[in-house]
Amino acid sequence: MSLKSYLPLAILAPAAVVASLSGIVSAVGRPAPPSSTQSFGMVRLEGEVREVFGNKVIVEGPAGRTLVETGPEGRVRAPLAPGDKVVVDGMQRDGFVHASAIAKAGGPRIELGRGPDAGPGERPGGRRGADAAYRADTVIQAVTTAGFRDARVIDVKKHHAEVAAVAADGRSYELHVEFDGRIRKQEDTTLVRDEGAIKTLIEKAGFTYAGQMRPEKKHMVVSATNSRGEKVELDVHRDGSIRKERRVF
Repeated sequence: MSLKSYLPLAILAPAAVVASLSGIVSAVGRPAPPSSTQSFGMVRLEGEVREVFGNKVIVEGPAGRTLVETGPEGRVRAPLAPGDKVVVDGMQRDGFVHASAIAKAGGPRIELGRGPDAGPGERPGGRRGADAAYRADTVIQAVTTAGFRDARVIDVKKHHAEVAAVAADGRSYELHVEFDGRIRKQEDTTLVRDEGAIKTLIEKAGFTYAGQMRPEKKHMVVSATNSRGEKVELDVHRDGSIRKERRVF
């Protein structure tokens, strides 16, 4: 699968950058899996930065090249340049590794999602709704105040941040938090983080788990064998539904 299959052109606007997409594809080649242990989407990459495209960088390690999304906070707090030796922790999702921490060789480990204090006019009492400025500390504080723990920002959209967190009962959630700290959506993601639960689910549906799964934004892609002995991939969604079955040849 080439970079074109998972790198939305909207990310690469303006047109001058879109025009250079073919060069990016050539530079990346076929994306390789992360160069170290992966567990339910969490990975650690160790390697050298080869290319930088705004909030995204290509890290080359022992297993090949991987596209990493550092986010707007990472671009400011942990700026990278070609040739930098780095260790990146993050979640593999949507065809990228979304960085949650970055460390350059010989430097400190920069945790993303817990930025410095906001400046004047950017705290919860300042600008509101769509006019508020993104501040990681405001978002994390809102989630913590709502009773969640282990909160971390996994993506930043135009008007809200997506945050992974754990509720008081131990269940995992993804929350959409507006930049002024208001939580507008929360979705239980416990199932797609539990390999045993997914295995039980698909086997009740008549499939045999093949021992591999990979995360997508809203579901888990699970390797399995159907009742006819065919190798398939299943899209298992957060609500426990199996919405697609694809043959694998």
